[in-house]
Amino acid sequence: MNETTHFRVGAKELRQAVRVAKRFVPRKTSLQILTCMALEARDGALTITANDLVTSIRLVVPAEVMRTGTVVLPARELAKVLQGSYGGSIEIEGDDRHCASIEATHPKGPCCTLHGLPAEEWPRAIRELGPTSADLEFSAADLRRGLEFVAAATVPKPFDTQRDWGASILIDKSEDGLAVDFVATEGQRLHHVGLCPTVNRIEITARDRLLPADVMQEFVRLLGSDGPAKIAIGAAAGDEPDEVLLARLEYGNVVIMTRLREGRYVNWRRVVPSSPRPNAATVRRADLAAALSKVEEVAADDANKVSILPAASHGLIQVLARSQVLGHAGAEVLAEMEGEFGEHWGRCNRRYLADVAEHADAEDLRIEITRGGSLDTPYAIHEPVRGMASVAVVMPCTGTDTRAELEPDGNNLDAARERAEELRAATDRPKPKKRRSRTKELEARIQELEAANSSLRAEIEAMRARQDAPRPKSPDLAVA
Repeated sequence: MNETTHFRVGAKELRQAVRVAKRFVPRKTSLQILTCMALEARDGALTITANDLVTSIRLVVPAEVMRTGTVVLPARELAKVLQGSYGGSIEIEGDDRHCASIEATHPKGPCCTLHGLPAEEWPRAIRELGPTSADLEFSAADLRRGLEFVAAATVPKPFDTQRDWGASILIDKSEDGLAVDFVATEGQRLHHVGLCPTVNRIEITARDRLLPADVMQEFVRLLGSDGPAKIAIGAAAGDEPDEVLLARLEYGNVVIMTRLREGRYVNWRRVVPSSPRPNAATVRRADLAAALSKVEEVAADDANKVSILPAASHGLIQVLARSQVLGHAGAEVLAEMEGEFGEHWGRCNRRYLADVAEHADAEDLRIEITRGGSLDTPYAIHEPVRGMASVAVVMPCTGTDTRAELEPDGNNLDAARERAEELRAATDRPKPKKRRSRTKELEARIQELEAANSSLRAEIEAMRARQDAPRPKSPDLAVA
Protein backbone atom coordinates (compact mmCIF):
# COMPACT_ATOMS: atom_id res chain seq x y z
CA MET A 1 0.00 0.00 0.00
CA ASN A 2 1.14 3.53 -0.78
CA GLU A 3 1.32 5.52 2.44
CA THR A 4 2.47 8.81 0.86
CA THR A 5 -1.10 9.94 0.36
CA HIS A 6 -2.27 13.52 0.11
CA PHE A 7 -5.87 14.72 0.18
CA ARG A 8 -8.17 17.52 1.33
CA VAL A 9 -11.59 16.95 2.90
CA GLY A 10 -14.26 19.02 4.63
CA ALA A 11 -13.63 19.42 8.35
CA LYS A 12 -17.25 18.81 9.38
CA GLU A 13 -17.66 15.71 7.20
CA LEU A 14 -14.37 14.21 8.42
CA ARG A 15 -15.16 14.89 12.08
CA GLN A 16 -18.59 13.25 11.85
CA ALA A 17 -17.27 10.22 9.95
CA VAL A 18 -14.44 9.62 12.43
CA ARG A 19 -16.83 9.94 15.37
CA VAL A 20 -19.11 7.26 13.90
CA ALA A 21 -16.25 4.90 12.96
CA LYS A 22 -14.71 5.22 16.44
CA ARG A 23 -17.71 3.38 17.95
CA PHE A 24 -16.56 0.20 16.21
CA VAL A 25 -12.96 0.44 17.46
CA PRO A 26 -12.41 -2.02 20.34
CA ARG A 27 -11.44 -0.48 23.66
CA LYS A 28 -9.33 -3.42 24.80
CA THR A 29 -7.42 -5.58 22.38
CA SER A 30 -4.04 -7.28 22.17
CA LEU A 31 -3.59 -6.10 18.57
CA GLN A 32 -2.55 -2.46 18.45
CA ILE A 33 -3.52 -2.19 14.79
CA LEU A 34 -7.20 -2.68 15.72
CA THR A 35 -7.15 0.55 17.75
CA CYS A 36 -6.54 2.46 14.51
CA MET A 37 -8.64 3.32 11.49
CA ALA A 38 -7.57 3.32 7.86
CA LEU A 39 -8.03 6.39 5.65
CA GLU A 40 -7.85 5.55 1.95
CA ALA A 41 -7.96 8.36 -0.62
CA ARG A 42 -8.89 7.27 -4.13
CA ASP A 43 -11.07 8.40 -7.05
CA GLY A 44 -12.24 11.64 -5.51
CA ALA A 45 -13.41 10.08 -2.24
CA LEU A 46 -12.04 9.28 1.21
CA THR A 47 -12.94 5.86 2.66
CA ILE A 48 -12.68 5.53 6.45
CA THR A 49 -12.61 1.96 7.78
CA ALA A 50 -12.63 0.50 11.29
CA ASN A 51 -12.38 -3.23 11.93
CA ASP A 52 -12.38 -5.56 14.95
CA LEU A 53 -12.07 -8.81 12.92
CA VAL A 54 -15.78 -9.56 13.45
CA THR A 55 -17.47 -6.31 12.44
CA SER A 56 -16.25 -3.60 10.11
CA ILE A 57 -17.66 -0.22 9.15
CA ARG A 58 -16.91 1.74 6.02
CA LEU A 59 -17.81 5.39 5.48
CA VAL A 60 -17.24 7.31 2.24
CA VAL A 61 -16.97 11.11 2.12
CA PRO A 62 -16.10 13.29 -0.88
CA ALA A 63 -12.53 14.55 -0.95
CA GLU A 64 -10.01 16.27 -3.22
CA VAL A 65 -7.29 13.67 -3.81
CA MET A 66 -3.88 14.95 -4.79
CA ARG A 67 -2.12 11.61 -4.30
CA THR A 68 -3.80 8.25 -3.81
CA GLY A 69 -2.81 6.06 -0.90
CA THR A 70 -3.72 4.76 2.55
CA VAL A 71 -2.69 5.96 5.98
CA VAL A 72 -3.45 4.11 9.26
CA LEU A 73 -3.84 6.43 12.27
CA PRO A 74 -4.83 5.83 15.93
CA ALA A 75 -8.60 6.32 16.19
CA ARG A 76 -8.91 8.05 19.53
CA GLU A 77 -6.02 10.44 18.97
CA LEU A 78 -7.44 11.37 15.57
CA ALA A 79 -10.86 12.00 17.09
CA LYS A 80 -9.35 14.26 19.77
CA VAL A 81 -7.47 16.26 17.16
CA LEU A 82 -10.60 16.76 15.08
CA GLN A 83 -12.68 17.90 18.06
CA GLY A 84 -11.18 21.36 17.70
CA SER A 85 -11.80 21.56 13.96
CA TYR A 86 -14.13 24.30 12.79
CA GLY A 87 -15.40 25.08 9.31
CA GLY A 88 -13.35 24.95 6.18
CA SER A 89 -11.31 21.95 5.14
CA ILE A 90 -8.52 19.76 6.51
CA GLU A 91 -5.49 18.68 4.53
CA ILE A 92 -3.78 15.41 5.44
CA GLU A 93 -0.50 14.25 3.95
CA GLY A 94 1.15 10.94 4.79
CA ASP A 95 4.80 10.04 4.41
CA ASP A 96 6.82 6.83 4.21
CA ARG A 97 7.55 6.94 7.97
CA HIS A 98 3.90 6.11 8.80
CA CYS A 99 3.23 9.68 9.91
CA ALA A 100 0.51 12.07 8.77
CA SER A 101 0.59 15.85 8.97
CA ILE A 102 -2.84 17.39 9.63
CA GLU A 103 -3.38 21.03 8.78
CA ALA A 104 -6.67 22.95 8.77
CA THR A 105 -7.48 25.96 6.64
CA HIS A 106 -9.36 27.56 9.53
CA PRO A 107 -7.04 29.66 11.73
CA LYS A 108 -8.35 27.93 14.89
CA GLY A 109 -8.26 24.44 13.38
CA PRO A 110 -5.76 21.68 14.22
CA CYS A 111 -2.21 21.66 12.95
CA CYS A 112 -0.21 18.65 14.11
CA THR A 113 1.44 15.36 13.17
CA LEU A 114 0.15 11.92 14.14
CA HIS A 115 2.28 8.78 14.20
CA GLY A 116 0.49 5.78 12.75
CA LEU A 117 1.24 2.18 11.83
CA PRO A 118 2.27 0.56 8.54
CA ALA A 119 -0.62 0.21 6.14
CA GLU A 120 0.58 -3.31 5.26
CA GLU A 121 -0.38 -4.46 8.77
CA TRP A 122 -4.01 -3.36 8.43
CA PRO A 123 -6.15 -6.51 8.67
CA ARG A 124 -8.10 -7.56 5.64
CA ALA A 125 -11.64 -6.36 5.87
CA ILE A 126 -14.50 -8.82 6.03
CA ARG A 127 -15.12 -10.13 2.56
CA GLU A 128 -18.05 -9.07 0.45
CA LEU A 129 -21.20 -11.11 0.25
CA GLY A 130 -21.63 -13.86 -2.26
CA PRO A 131 -25.06 -15.23 -3.16
CA THR A 132 -27.52 -13.79 -0.65
CA SER A 133 -30.45 -15.51 1.01
CA ALA A 134 -32.06 -12.21 2.06
CA ASP A 135 -32.20 -8.82 0.32
CA LEU A 136 -34.40 -6.39 2.23
CA GLU A 137 -35.06 -2.67 2.00
CA PHE A 138 -37.03 -0.74 4.61
CA SER A 139 -38.01 2.80 5.33
CA ALA A 140 -35.31 4.12 7.64
CA ALA A 141 -37.83 5.71 10.02
CA ASP A 142 -39.91 2.52 10.36
CA LEU A 143 -36.83 0.33 10.79
CA ARG A 144 -35.49 2.61 13.50
CA ARG A 145 -38.76 2.55 15.48
CA GLY A 146 -39.07 -1.23 15.17
CA LEU A 147 -35.48 -2.09 16.06
CA GLU A 148 -35.38 0.29 19.02
CA PHE A 149 -38.29 -1.60 20.56
CA VAL A 150 -36.92 -5.06 19.73
CA ALA A 151 -33.39 -4.34 20.97
CA ALA A 152 -34.74 -3.42 24.43
CA ALA A 153 -35.24 -7.15 25.15
CA THR A 154 -31.59 -8.12 24.55
CA VAL A 155 -28.65 -8.36 26.93
CA PRO A 156 -25.32 -6.55 26.38
CA LYS A 157 -23.32 -9.80 26.23
CA PRO A 158 -24.25 -13.45 25.78
CA PHE A 159 -24.79 -15.48 28.94
CA ASP A 160 -22.44 -18.14 27.58
CA THR A 161 -21.36 -19.62 24.27
CA GLN A 162 -24.41 -21.88 24.18
CA ARG A 163 -26.90 -19.01 24.56
CA ASP A 164 -25.81 -16.42 22.03
CA TRP A 165 -29.45 -15.81 21.20
CA GLY A 166 -29.80 -13.66 24.34
CA ALA A 167 -27.60 -10.98 22.72
CA SER A 168 -28.99 -11.44 19.21
CA ILE A 169 -31.91 -10.30 17.11
CA LEU A 170 -33.61 -12.92 14.96
CA ILE A 171 -34.66 -11.95 11.47
CA ASP A 172 -37.07 -14.36 9.83
CA LYS A 173 -39.81 -14.60 7.27
CA SER A 174 -43.34 -14.17 8.56
CA GLU A 175 -45.85 -16.97 8.24
CA ASP A 176 -47.80 -15.19 5.50
CA GLY A 177 -44.59 -14.26 3.66
CA LEU A 178 -45.54 -10.59 3.36
CA ALA A 179 -43.54 -9.22 6.28
CA VAL A 180 -40.23 -9.76 8.03
CA ASP A 181 -40.15 -10.67 11.74
CA PHE A 182 -37.59 -9.17 14.11
CA VAL A 183 -37.51 -10.96 17.48
CA ALA A 184 -35.40 -10.57 20.61
CA THR A 185 -35.57 -12.39 23.93
CA GLU A 186 -33.30 -13.00 26.89
CA GLY A 187 -35.39 -15.75 28.47
CA GLN A 188 -37.80 -13.76 30.66
CA ARG A 189 -39.28 -11.38 28.09
CA LEU A 190 -39.76 -11.21 24.34
CA HIS A 191 -40.23 -8.32 21.92
CA HIS A 192 -41.48 -8.91 18.38
CA VAL A 193 -42.05 -6.53 15.47
CA GLY A 194 -43.20 -7.38 11.97
CA LEU A 195 -42.08 -4.93 9.24
CA CYS A 196 -43.21 -4.78 5.63
CA PRO A 197 -40.14 -4.01 3.46
CA THR A 198 -40.28 -2.13 0.18
CA VAL A 199 -37.99 -4.82 -1.28
CA ASN A 200 -38.67 -8.29 0.10
CA ARG A 201 -36.61 -11.29 -0.89
CA ILE A 202 -35.96 -13.68 1.96
CA GLU A 203 -35.55 -17.42 1.69
CA ILE A 204 -36.20 -20.04 4.33
CA THR A 205 -32.90 -21.61 5.35
CA ALA A 206 -31.88 -24.34 7.75
CA ARG A 207 -29.83 -21.90 9.84
CA ASP A 208 -31.30 -19.12 11.93
CA ARG A 209 -30.23 -15.59 11.06
CA LEU A 210 -29.00 -14.12 14.36
CA LEU A 211 -27.85 -10.52 14.06
CA PRO A 212 -25.59 -9.23 16.90
CA ALA A 213 -27.70 -6.92 19.06
CA ASP A 214 -24.89 -4.46 19.81
CA VAL A 215 -24.17 -3.99 16.09
CA MET A 216 -27.87 -3.48 15.36
CA GLN A 217 -28.13 -0.89 18.12
CA GLU A 218 -25.25 1.08 16.59
CA PHE A 219 -26.93 0.78 13.19
CA VAL A 220 -30.16 2.16 14.67
CA ARG A 221 -28.28 5.22 15.95
CA LEU A 222 -27.21 5.99 12.38
CA LEU A 223 -30.70 5.76 10.89
CA GLY A 224 -32.42 9.02 10.08
CA SER A 225 -36.00 9.90 9.28
CA ASP A 226 -35.75 9.66 5.49
CA GLY A 227 -34.24 7.43 2.86
CA PRO A 228 -34.04 3.65 2.58
CA ALA A 229 -32.09 1.26 4.81
CA LYS A 230 -30.91 -2.06 3.39
CA ILE A 231 -30.14 -5.41 5.01
CA ALA A 232 -28.55 -8.26 3.05
CA ILE A 233 -27.57 -11.67 4.46
CA GLY A 234 -25.55 -14.43 2.82
CA ALA A 235 -22.30 -16.34 2.79
CA ALA A 236 -18.99 -14.65 2.10
CA ALA A 237 -17.85 -14.59 -1.51
CA GLY A 238 -16.11 -17.85 -2.38
CA ASP A 239 -17.48 -19.78 0.62
CA GLU A 240 -20.01 -22.56 0.66
CA PRO A 241 -23.55 -21.59 1.65
CA ASP A 242 -23.31 -23.50 4.95
CA GLU A 243 -20.20 -21.68 6.10
CA VAL A 244 -19.98 -18.40 8.03
CA LEU A 245 -22.92 -16.10 7.30
CA LEU A 246 -22.44 -12.36 6.97
CA ALA A 247 -24.81 -9.41 7.08
CA ARG A 248 -24.42 -6.14 5.19
CA LEU A 249 -26.21 -3.11 6.64
CA GLU A 250 -26.40 0.00 4.47
CA TYR A 251 -27.71 3.48 5.05
CA GLY A 252 -26.52 6.55 3.17
CA ASN A 253 -22.73 6.56 2.97
CA VAL A 254 -22.32 3.94 5.72
CA VAL A 255 -21.80 0.21 5.14
CA ILE A 256 -21.49 -2.21 8.08
CA MET A 257 -20.33 -5.80 7.59
CA THR A 258 -20.72 -8.22 10.48
CA ARG A 259 -20.72 -11.92 11.18
CA LEU A 260 -23.94 -13.55 12.25
CA ARG A 261 -24.01 -15.45 15.52
CA GLU A 262 -24.17 -19.20 15.36
CA GLY A 263 -26.69 -21.43 17.06
CA ARG A 264 -30.39 -22.19 17.10
CA TYR A 265 -32.97 -19.70 18.26
CA VAL A 266 -35.70 -20.52 20.73
CA ASN A 267 -39.15 -21.43 19.44
CA TRP A 268 -40.55 -17.97 20.02
CA ARG A 269 -43.87 -18.61 18.25
CA ARG A 270 -44.95 -20.89 21.13
CA VAL A 271 -44.73 -17.97 23.55
CA VAL A 272 -46.53 -15.32 21.54
CA PRO A 273 -50.34 -15.67 21.90
CA SER A 274 -51.93 -16.64 18.61
CA SER A 275 -55.06 -14.63 19.45
CA PRO A 276 -55.93 -11.99 22.06
CA ARG A 277 -57.11 -13.37 25.40
CA PRO A 278 -60.41 -12.14 26.85
CA ASN A 279 -59.01 -10.80 30.15
CA ALA A 280 -57.26 -7.51 29.46
CA ALA A 281 -56.86 -3.96 30.66
CA THR A 282 -56.17 -1.03 28.32
CA VAL A 283 -54.20 1.78 29.93
CA ARG A 284 -52.45 4.91 28.78
CA ARG A 285 -48.76 4.32 28.30
CA ALA A 286 -47.73 7.50 30.15
CA ASP A 287 -49.91 6.60 33.16
CA LEU A 288 -48.42 3.10 33.34
CA ALA A 289 -44.87 4.46 33.16
CA ALA A 290 -45.60 6.92 35.99
CA ALA A 291 -47.12 4.18 38.17
CA LEU A 292 -44.15 1.88 37.66
CA SER A 293 -41.81 4.72 38.54
CA LYS A 294 -43.61 5.35 41.85
CA VAL A 295 -43.08 1.82 43.11
CA GLU A 296 -39.51 1.51 41.83
CA GLU A 297 -37.84 2.07 45.20
CA VAL A 298 -39.87 -0.57 47.02
CA ALA A 299 -39.81 -3.08 44.15
CA ALA A 300 -36.02 -2.86 43.94
CA ASP A 301 -35.85 -4.42 47.41
CA ASP A 302 -37.82 -7.44 46.18
CA ALA A 303 -36.00 -8.33 42.96
CA ASN A 304 -38.04 -5.74 41.00
CA LYS A 305 -41.25 -7.74 41.39
CA VAL A 306 -44.61 -6.03 41.09
CA SER A 307 -48.18 -7.27 40.93
CA ILE A 308 -50.94 -5.93 38.73
CA LEU A 309 -54.37 -6.22 40.37
CA PRO A 310 -57.36 -5.28 38.22
CA ALA A 311 -60.26 -3.65 40.02
CA ALA A 312 -62.97 -4.03 37.41
CA SER A 313 -65.68 -2.44 39.54
CA HIS A 314 -63.68 0.78 39.85
CA GLY A 315 -62.33 0.84 36.26
CA LEU A 316 -58.68 0.82 37.25
CA ILE A 317 -55.70 -1.44 37.92
CA GLN A 318 -53.32 -1.33 40.86
CA VAL A 319 -49.55 -1.65 40.49
CA LEU A 320 -48.32 -2.92 43.83
CA ALA A 321 -44.92 -3.75 45.29
CA ARG A 322 -43.94 -4.99 48.72
CA SER A 323 -40.76 -5.33 50.70
CA GLN A 324 -39.93 -6.80 54.09
CA VAL A 325 -38.01 -3.64 54.94
CA LEU A 326 -39.85 -0.84 53.14
CA GLY A 327 -43.34 -2.24 53.47
CA HIS A 328 -45.82 -1.66 50.64
CA ALA A 329 -46.17 0.85 47.84
CA GLY A 330 -48.77 1.10 45.13
CA ALA A 331 -50.23 3.26 42.42
CA GLU A 332 -53.54 3.25 40.58
CA VAL A 333 -54.00 3.57 36.82
CA LEU A 334 -57.29 4.19 35.04
CA ALA A 335 -58.08 1.33 32.66
CA GLU A 336 -60.74 -0.06 30.38
CA MET A 337 -61.42 -3.57 31.67
CA GLU A 338 -62.42 -6.56 29.55
CA GLY A 339 -63.40 -10.03 30.76
CA GLU A 340 -63.64 -11.56 34.22
CA PHE A 341 -60.98 -11.52 36.91
CA GLY A 342 -60.25 -13.72 39.86
CA GLU A 343 -58.59 -13.15 43.23
CA HIS A 344 -55.11 -14.55 42.58
CA TRP A 345 -52.60 -12.79 40.38
CA GLY A 346 -49.11 -13.51 39.15
CA ARG A 347 -46.17 -11.18 39.57
CA CYS A 348 -43.80 -9.86 36.93
CA ASN A 349 -40.61 -7.84 36.68
CA ARG A 350 -41.17 -4.09 37.00
CA ARG A 351 -38.21 -3.20 34.78
CA TYR A 352 -39.53 -5.32 31.92
CA LEU A 353 -42.85 -3.49 31.94
CA ALA A 354 -41.06 -0.15 32.27
CA ASP A 355 -38.93 -0.95 29.20
CA VAL A 356 -42.08 -1.67 27.20
CA ALA A 357 -43.60 1.64 28.27
CA GLU A 358 -40.38 3.50 27.50
CA HIS A 359 -39.64 2.10 24.03
CA ALA A 360 -43.22 1.80 22.79
CA ASP A 361 -44.78 4.74 20.98
CA ALA A 362 -48.47 3.80 21.07
CA GLU A 363 -50.59 5.99 23.32
CA ASP A 364 -52.60 3.07 24.74
CA LEU A 365 -51.31 -0.35 25.80
CA ARG A 366 -53.56 -3.42 26.02
CA ILE A 367 -52.24 -5.68 28.79
CA GLU A 368 -53.57 -9.21 28.84
CA ILE A 369 -53.51 -10.26 32.47
CA THR A 370 -52.87 -13.76 33.73
CA ARG A 371 -56.06 -15.30 35.07
CA GLY A 372 -56.22 -17.43 38.19
CA GLY A 373 -52.53 -17.02 39.11
CA SER A 374 -51.32 -19.46 36.47
CA LEU A 375 -47.54 -19.30 36.44
CA ASP A 376 -47.06 -20.65 32.92
CA THR A 377 -49.18 -18.01 31.19
CA PRO A 378 -47.23 -14.84 30.29
CA TYR A 379 -48.38 -11.25 30.28
CA ALA A 380 -48.85 -9.99 26.71
CA ILE A 381 -49.02 -6.42 25.38
CA HIS A 382 -50.29 -6.16 21.80
CA GLU A 383 -49.25 -3.49 19.28
CA PRO A 384 -46.98 -1.39 21.53
CA VAL A 385 -45.38 0.08 18.37
CA ARG A 386 -47.84 2.22 16.49
CA GLY A 387 -48.80 0.99 13.02
CA MET A 388 -46.81 -2.26 13.23
CA ALA A 389 -47.65 -5.86 14.02
CA SER A 390 -45.85 -5.99 17.35
CA VAL A 391 -46.16 -7.70 20.71
CA ALA A 392 -44.29 -7.72 24.02
CA VAL A 393 -44.38 -10.79 26.25
CA VAL A 394 -43.31 -10.70 29.92
CA MET A 395 -43.02 -13.97 31.80
CA PRO A 396 -44.45 -13.99 35.33
CA CYS A 397 -42.22 -14.39 38.36
CA THR A 398 -42.52 -17.36 40.68
CA GLY A 399 -45.11 -17.15 43.43
CA THR A 400 -48.57 -15.62 43.54
CA ASP A 401 -50.12 -13.08 45.86
CA THR A 402 -53.72 -12.66 46.88
CA ARG A 403 -55.39 -9.29 47.00
CA ALA A 404 -55.51 -9.32 50.80
CA GLU A 405 -51.82 -10.00 51.11
CA LEU A 406 -50.97 -7.15 48.76
CA GLU A 407 -53.35 -4.55 50.15
CA PRO A 408 -51.01 -1.76 51.25
CA ASP A 409 -51.42 0.53 54.25
CA GLY A 410 -51.13 3.51 51.92
CA ASN A 411 -51.12 3.87 48.18
CA ASN A 412 -48.05 6.08 47.96
CA LEU A 413 -44.37 5.93 48.64
CA ASP A 414 -44.57 8.28 51.65
CA ALA A 415 -46.61 5.70 53.56
CA ALA A 416 -44.06 3.03 52.70
CA ARG A 417 -41.24 5.21 54.00
CA GLU A 418 -43.10 5.90 57.24
CA ARG A 419 -43.64 2.16 57.66
CA ALA A 420 -39.94 1.57 57.12
CA GLU A 421 -39.06 4.09 59.84
CA GLU A 422 -41.42 2.32 62.25
CA LEU A 423 -39.79 -1.02 61.55
CA ARG A 424 -36.35 0.43 62.11
CA ALA A 425 -37.43 2.06 65.39
CA ALA A 426 -38.95 -1.21 66.66
CA THR A 427 -35.69 -3.11 66.43
CA ASP A 428 -34.11 -3.97 69.80
CA ARG A 429 -30.56 -3.57 68.61
CA PRO A 430 -29.11 -0.27 69.75
CA LYS A 431 -27.70 1.81 67.00
CA PRO A 432 -23.90 1.79 67.07
CA LYS A 433 -22.33 5.06 68.01
CA LYS A 434 -20.90 6.80 65.06
CA ARG A 435 -17.17 7.24 65.20
CA ARG A 436 -16.05 10.78 64.94
CA SER A 437 -14.40 11.26 61.66
CA ARG A 438 -10.80 12.41 61.42
CA THR A 439 -11.94 15.67 59.88
CA LYS A 440 -14.16 16.56 62.83
CA GLU A 441 -11.35 15.73 65.26
CA LEU A 442 -8.99 18.04 63.41
CA GLU A 443 -11.57 20.80 63.33
CA ALA A 444 -12.07 20.53 67.11
CA ARG A 445 -8.30 20.59 67.68
CA ILE A 446 -7.97 23.68 65.50
CA GLN A 447 -10.65 25.45 67.50
CA GLU A 448 -8.81 24.62 70.76
CA LEU A 449 -5.55 25.93 69.39
CA GLU A 450 -7.22 29.11 68.15
CA ALA A 451 -8.73 29.69 71.61
CA ALA A 452 -5.35 29.16 73.26
CA ASN A 453 -3.72 31.45 70.74
CA SER A 454 -6.28 34.16 71.43
CA SER A 455 -5.67 34.02 75.20
CA LEU A 456 -1.90 34.09 74.62
CA ARG A 457 -2.21 37.16 72.42
CA ALA A 458 -4.29 38.87 75.12
CA GLU A 459 -1.56 38.25 77.73
CA ILE A 460 1.09 39.60 75.36
CA GLU A 461 -0.92 42.75 74.74
CA ALA A 462 -1.34 43.24 78.50
CA MET A 463 2.42 42.90 79.09
CA ARG A 464 3.14 45.44 76.33
CA ALA A 465 0.65 47.83 77.86
CA ARG A 466 2.37 47.59 81.23
CA GLN A 467 5.75 48.19 79.66
CA ASP A 468 4.61 51.27 77.76
CA ALA A 469 2.91 52.82 80.82
CA PRO A 470 4.91 55.85 82.30
CA ARG A 471 6.89 55.00 85.41
CA PRO A 472 6.47 57.17 88.56
CA LYS A 473 9.42 59.48 89.24
CA SER A 474 11.52 58.68 92.34
CA PRO A 475 11.91 61.53 94.94
CA ASP A 476 15.21 63.56 94.83
CA LEU A 477 17.63 62.70 97.56
CA ALA A 478 18.74 65.60 99.78
CA VAL A 479 22.31 66.55 99.20
CA ALA A 480 24.21 66.22 102.38
